[in-house]
Amino acid sequence: CMIGRICPQKGVDFFIETFLLIKKKSNLNYQFIWIGDGDELLKDRLLKHGVQVLGWKDTSSLLKILSKQHVYFHTAAWDGLPISLLEASKVGLPLVVRETEATHFLQPLTCETSREASQTIINLCEKEVDFSINYILNKSFNQDNLIKDLKLLYNKRVY
Repeated sequence: CMIGRICPQKGVDFFIETFLLIKKKSNLNYQFIWIGDGDELLKDRLLKHGVQVLGWKDTSSLLKILSKQHVYFHTAAWDGLPISLLEASKVGLPLVVRETEATHFLQPLTCETSREASQTIINLCEKEVDFSINYILNKSFNQDNLIKDLKLLYNKRVY
């Protein structure tokens, strides 16, 4: 699944390309889900290719949906570091992240191409894979730590 506004910068084409490659390479019945809404033409393209578009969800519903997924696949072509990664890590999902300048430090969870992303997702879902890097990241890179660190930062006074 992916969370975000449906728009070009969120990597809709990268998401679709990866999904189509997985459908070719795997016998399993994968369902790709996009949580969010936005550009109607891009939304129609997602739907046409078999991606389920759920629209925007409140936090409680979002976390319930995420907890039933196998992988969080973040496809943005450029982004800061979005809260959606924190939300996915909060429920312990393995993360597959499109590599950008902002996400480069998340290696080895990042993928540069849809081919690489498709193979990583297949490996996570179909093979025995060492998830330790995901769990280490999920333990340290989470919403609770972000809130705690931001509070510390904002409470410091600089004179």
